[in-house]
Amino acid sequence: MRMLRLLAVASAVIYGILFVIRMVSFNYSFVSATYGFNTDTFYWSWCAKELYEDGTVDFNDPSLFSEGKDPYFQGCFFGTGYTLITLITFYLFGVNLLPMHVLIFLMNLLNLYLMYRIMEHESKSEFSALVAYSIFFLNSYMLLFSFAVRPDTFALTFSLLSLYAAIRGRGITSSVLFSIAIFLFKFNMVVWIFVILYYLLRTGNRVRNLLRFSVPLLVATLLFYITVYRYVQNHFPGMVAFLSSANLVSLRDFISGIFADRFHLMAKLSLLAGLFSPIGVAYVLG
Repeated sequence: MRMLRLLAVASAVIYGILFVIRMVSFNYSFVSATYGFNTDTFYWSWCAKELYEDGTVDFNDPSLFSEGKDPYFQGCFFGTGYTLITLITFYLFGVNLLPMHVLIFLMNLLNLYLMYRIMEHESKSEFSALVAYSIFFLNSYMLLFSFAVRPDTFALTFSLLSLYAAIRGRGITSSVLFSIAIFLFKFNMVVWIFVILYYLLRTGNRVRNLLRFSVPLLVATLLFYITVYRYVQNHFPGMVAFLSSANLVSLRDFISGIFADRFHLMAKLSLLAGLFSPIGVAYVLG
């Protein structure tokens, strides 16, 4: 598939240009690099910063409270894989998120390569592969989060690895990678289970494949519930409700938000185009 390879190379070049533009456009001073130009980025990274500087986390820090609301500690409990990676970069390079920008860009290139391999393996025609790959790298999920210091890109990487393992009929490997994606990086990626199961169950012994995938996932879910979810519910009861309300939206509100103004319409067009691919369906379900 010569054209698909050319498109994959072109997409990597485009993302490389966007990355360079982003790097030269921002002043990565200590304050701005720590804050990350985004409130979510700060709170994702705050736990790693506390562990690096003090060896512990002060959950009663008054500076993290705003108008009497619960603090946004999601990086300490949800997305701990991101927190660990950030902590390692702090030990290597000091408290600065610039290395994370570079690492996430490299992970993004890996995601493009994984999608290329999936399309190369699955598509029966080069045209369908080109369409699906184009929708993938132009999708708003890629364009928005591939250049943001958040756990989304890592979650996407492990979801793609899980999907690729499912395509090759490796149920246990797919389950472990999928568990890493949702429990260590971004729980929203749980919607990929529909796509992964479709590819995993279409060939071979369906019952065996289902058991190999579901049993490790159920074990991981139970461990997460016992070790993380119940702890958060007991010690920070408002966090689960806050994160749920912040990440869930009704279909009616989603549609009305798309057509709120020209900016929202343009921002969502690539997401809507994703409806025409299995990966895009997973985005929309998310």
